[in-house]
Amino acid sequence: MTQTQVNPGHFQILATDKVKNADENFGPEFANYRKKWTEVATKHIVLPFPLHLDIESVSACNLKCIMCPWHGEQFKDANLKGGGLGYMKWDLFVKIMDEAAKFKVPSIKFNYRGEPLLHPKLAEMVRYAKSKSVLEVQFNSNGLTLDEKKARDLIEAGLDRIIISFDGATKETYEKVRVLSNFERVVGNIKQLVEIRNSLGKTKPSVRVQMCVQPENEAEVDQFASMWLDTVNRIAFGIKKDPTKIEHGYSFPCPQIWQRLMICFDGEVRACCGDWNGEMPLGHFPEQSLESIWHSEFLTKLRETHLAGKDTEIPTCAKCDINKVRTHDKVEAVVSKYNNRIISLPFDSTSP
Repeated sequence: MTQTQVNPGHFQILATDKVKNADENFGPEFANYRKKWTEVATKHIVLPFPLHLDIESVSACNLKCIMCPWHGEQFKDANLKGGGLGYMKWDLFVKIMDEAAKFKVPSIKFNYRGEPLLHPKLAEMVRYAKSKSVLEVQFNSNGLTLDEKKARDLIEAGLDRIIISFDGATKETYEKVRVLSNFERVVGNIKQLVEIRNSLGKTKPSVRVQMCVQPENEAEVDQFASMWLDTVNRIAFGIKKDPTKIEHGYSFPCPQIWQRLMICFDGEVRACCGDWNGEMPLGHFPEQSLESIWHSEFLTKLRETHLAGKDTEIPTCAKCDINKVRTHDKVEAVVSKYNNRIISLPFDSTSP
């Protein structure tokens, strides 16, 4: 049987979770879901419905990060092809969640290309998803507009996890990478979120801060880890590669196509987070159900192509490094430094 590589270029350090692991508060159902998450990808099992939905609440962003595909030359036509910029309408979101609830989807994320905090009804989306018994409701964010009101609203709505991208340990480096952001403001927003959560006697949302390691910030990996150890639940490092310079050596079947579906703000459904240009649209919701798209002929053939080791014959997949082994000596040395704080979970680079 073709095997899928685990941990292809994503590392986590237990910060406050070393003392009390917030994931333990998710309960046995969550543990079962995570077991399935690994199993479907390693054994290539097609479940009746995906385990996770990426719901693009907003496709626009308030930053212009230097490594973001949204601003890269190879995606210069992304605003004109396969969606453009916009906010998901409430009635579309409700329809998505109603089908997800029918299949008891355990996990959703409210982001894809844009910044979720820009959506005026984000907290309401979180609350509605939790009312549908979703185990893990979360999103990635740059944290710039996470003020006190938004933090309280999200906590009270039941947000389970927030992942904040913070690509530097100094103001100079951070603001060079995260163009238009503000180092002091985001640091303050993260600390304030944790303080409010703790003051309310809650353990959620679990807060993860992560760095996309690249030449501009790789010298600050150790400093980055140390600055967050006593504040957030987990610290993560992803290894950035240039999609235009992918080395076609060893690859493995992409886990995403057995785990999740991506739904754009306008209802277009895509196979994975790597299809920024909309080169492989699977269908359009609600004209087509998510269930039918998940079992579509196109997605079935895509899985078969990956299993046959011919993924590089697919233009979109050939530009992606999700299913390529990624290593980084400096990151691995820093992570190893923290000894039993290290965790290396299966599919962290593609897990919600």
